Amino acid sequence: MLQIPATYNTETTKRWPVIIFLHGIGERGNDLNMVKRAGLAAIAAKNANFPFIVVSPQCPLGTWWNIPSLNALYDDILKQYNIDPKKIYVTGLSMGGFGTWEWVAAYPSRFAAAVPICGAGPVAKACALKTKPVWAFHNADDPTVNVSGSRNMVNAIKACGGQLVKYTENPTGGHDAWTKAYNNPALFTWLSAQRLP
Repeated sequence: MLQIPATYNTETTKRWPVIIFLHGIGERGNDLNMVKRAGLAAIAAKNANFPFIVVSPQCPLGTWWNIPSLNALYDDILKQYNIDPKKIYVTGLSMGGFGTWEWVAAYPSRFAAAVPICGAGPVAKACALKTKPVWAFHNADDPTVNVSGSRNMVNAIKACGGQLVKYTENPTGGHDAWTKAYNNPALFTWLSAQRLP
């Protein structure tokens, strides 16, 4: 699913920042409207002036985020839209939080910043993110994905000398750490300030 700002077609010389949003396990399937049920796609759907292009791919039923497929999508986006290649971001919730950690750790040079929410990542690859702006979110009482998933990645990045990682942990809220995160204007102010060198 592609959500473009209302002025995209009139501001023809502008290069837009892009957020790639990876949904959770409950939004898998072949109905793109499901992707709009939660998270960033839901917010962009309600705000025609959301200042980013939002690209929300959908996983087929029974599958998991596939990094080669995501890289192909990334390349297509760059070719087809007026995009600032230094301002491409990735975020995701739950299954998409896992996908976000995995993708940015494997290909850190493709993203200006990453926002993994209630996921877990490949701790062995955490040092690849020591110079990458990352803002992770999780709730301490998450019954679905244990909070250690985010804590372990954040601690591993810091152990490598990473100083650009931010972490917001709410004491309560269950699995849904995304509603609070995506409704926080400070997140998008922070994202907008991040760019590749």
